[in-house]
Amino acid sequence: APSNALATWALAERLSLPSLAEAAKQTALRGFEELGESLLEAPLAQVEALVADDLLTAQSEESVFSAVALVAEKQRPAEAALLAVLRHLRFPLMRREFLQQTVGQWPLLHSAAGKQMLFESTLAALHGSIPQPRVGFGPRHLYMVGGRAEASANNLLATVEMYDVLAKTWAAGTAMSTARTYAAAAVLGGKLYVLGGFNGTTLASVEAFDPQTGTWAAVAPMGKGRQLPAAAAVGGKLYAIGGFGSPYLSGVEAFDPQTGTWTEVASMPTARAGAGAAVLDGKIYVVGGSMNGVLDTVEVHDPATNAWSVGPPMQSARRYFGTAVLGGKLYVAGGDNSTTCLSSVEVFDPQTNAWTELAPMSTGRFEHQLAAAQGKLYAVGGKTTGSVTLSSVEAYDPQQNRWEAAAPLSGPRYRHATAAM
Repeated sequence: APSNALATWALAERLSLPSLAEAAKQTALRGFEELGESLLEAPLAQVEALVADDLLTAQSEESVFSAVALVAEKQRPAEAALLAVLRHLRFPLMRREFLQQTVGQWPLLHSAAGKQMLFESTLAALHGSIPQPRVGFGPRHLYMVGGRAEASANNLLATVEMYDVLAKTWAAGTAMSTARTYAAAAVLGGKLYVLGGFNGTTLASVEAFDPQTGTWAAVAPMGKGRQLPAAAAVGGKLYAIGGFGSPYLSGVEAFDPQTGTWTEVASMPTARAGAGAAVLDGKIYVVGGSMNGVLDTVEVHDPATNAWSVGPPMQSARRYFGTAVLGGKLYVAGGDNSTTCLSSVEVFDPQTNAWTELAPMSTGRFEHQLAAAQGKLYAVGGKTTGSVTLSSVEAYDPQQNRWEAAAPLSGPRYRHATAAM
């Protein structure tokens, strides 16, 4: 448990057991927000090692500051030792109000050295040296957005369900302004973008959710309406890929949040809808989907050259499946091939440039979604054989090549969009 991790880590270091010490440290990093009293009593060197680590998992950099502040108030360390810890915090990632009202008002930072440290951090940010968000162990929350609830229902959903991977619980999130099914989602700059889809008409509209404020805002619409597009974010831009407009689309658009505009980039060689898209090594992989039949083909876009190339095909043709990246590999799960609902799962390793079949899901599913968080993959909802709608969720552990049941949705949901953040 995280609450015992710091003591185990310290003991393992005293006994010269490096592998146990590292395992305990990883547990503490992963469960940083659950360390509680054990963090307040930990040696400051341990606290500094955690705060310095890019793999520390926390809801925000603000919560890391708040934890360090509690440690400082309990232990009252020497100023130099405290500043050594605080220098590892990523102040430019904190909200302005938090910096002014909480960090700026904290008495322990009112010294000349404290003010100098904050000034240097702010100055670096002004010159463009903004730190990256912590890698953590990947995102903590899965967002299920829109879709449909029942196969017979005409009503489309604007609702959002949010899964906390660590707490293993679902909760209602803030609803979108537009109900939509057959949309795509991607995360860029700490915001969740949902694009296109269908609500009686093919949608070009796009909205973005900001978890800091808990609100949705409309952003510029795409140049074309798209049902079943794929979406990916890379290089500070959001890409809308293919989909069904009328007819199938091969066109690709890129959104730049700095300018708030969409720009057409090179089209895919193959028009496709119901495909998957994911980013590996700075390139966008677009896999499967359908266009006059179900596809197994893979096409790769390099944003640096604005050119497409052909990747190795999947072992099985599939559409309406789930796609996610975990550990630098691209996973696809389920879908259908126009005759059969699939439970099969494949992984693409860019190091070997090859696809490998993995353990299948326990339930075949299509029109579901796949997302990666905290070292696991989550297959969420969808339909199964006979178009039975699903509320079930399965989690895949790549270390054990095994699927297991996870907490279900509040009710059936399919044709939704999903992202982890």
